[in-house]
Amino acid sequence: MGEVPLSEEAAMNMAILEARKGIGFVAPNPPVGCVILDKNGFLIGKGFHTKYGAPHAEVEAIRSVRDSERLKDASVFVTLEPCGHFGKTPPCADQLAELPLRKVVFGMKDPNPMVAGRGIAKIRQFGIHVEEWTGPHSLELAELLEVFLVNILERRAFVGMKAAITLDGFVADHSGKVKWITNVKSREAVHYLRGCYQAVLVGNGTIKSDNPQLNVRSEWFGEKPNKVVVLDPDMRLGSNLGIYRFSHSHSPSDIIQVVSKSSSSPPSDGHTEMLVNLEDSKIDLNDLSRRLFEKGICSIFVEGGASTFSNYLVQHAVDRLYLFLAPKILGYPSGLSWTCGLAGQELDQCPELESPRTTAYDGDLMISGRLKFR
Repeated sequence: MGEVPLSEEAAMNMAILEARKGIGFVAPNPPVGCVILDKNGFLIGKGFHTKYGAPHAEVEAIRSVRDSERLKDASVFVTLEPCGHFGKTPPCADQLAELPLRKVVFGMKDPNPMVAGRGIAKIRQFGIHVEEWTGPHSLELAELLEVFLVNILERRAFVGMKAAITLDGFVADHSGKVKWITNVKSREAVHYLRGCYQAVLVGNGTIKSDNPQLNVRSEWFGEKPNKVVVLDPDMRLGSNLGIYRFSHSHSPSDIIQVVSKSSSSPPSDGHTEMLVNLEDSKIDLNDLSRRLFEKGICSIFVEGGASTFSNYLVQHAVDRLYLFLAPKILGYPSGLSWTCGLAGQELDQCPELESPRTTAYDGDLMISGRLKFR
């Protein structure tokens, strides 16, 4: 399969690239990639977890090996500790332990209590050397698992937030209407990001002003369905969401309308209504993430509008930020700011991005990173 021998660093990097192919398809499982090198360092197998319930990455990699004789003294590089328990599929640790391998290198330990070192122990029982990866790519490995880690350790949905802004920080002009601040390439990237998450979340103002579809329109994800969460505490949208475009793109069971207990009424079109208590007229967004996780939603992609962005920042309820900057200047006070709720804070109090990355999209620039709140 491989024409030149690979270094261990190259093997782990390839495993990470394999794992990324499963993002958006494997939840509630984490995306995992696996690479197998023979005793001379040549690539003989690779694979990734393709979808929830399908064989795991290690099994896919083993199946891709054409000559089983080359598994003798081979090395396996996998982004996550192999599972050691029965779930939708048999334990990967058992299947690796049956092979004549020299060693297994895993990127990160599995925080799931059902795994938590059991996979490592099983493989070692068969005399195979097992070690945790200590080389480069630690940030990439952590990012692969960030949704899974939040789900397992904090029992809530992971929250990503996307804002498209002008250079001076506005998401719309003074009218509140916005028609594509960013360019076509940026919008294509947003649809890819939608596919990576299980649900898109917006406020009722975005529905009223933009009437968006909120579905995934990306070649990579094909016809993949997604869920929509609408923050509508005061029932501005009413109990029949069928008049809006996003209702035409989704089945009623994929739509969740979050409303105040005091203003609720039974949905008339079959969508789900989630009742919440309000504090100072605001929804507790961290609690909402926990409740959505209980409904099986592992990740949320927040897309607007300005007040929703601001509330998520004020409540420290965001994990990752995707900020798309268009090379345009609207001018103060001509537009709506996505950070107005943070006004008045000191510089040493402001949230910041950890390990930010930048990506260019035909003149637009996306900055992404984990948000750190003080």
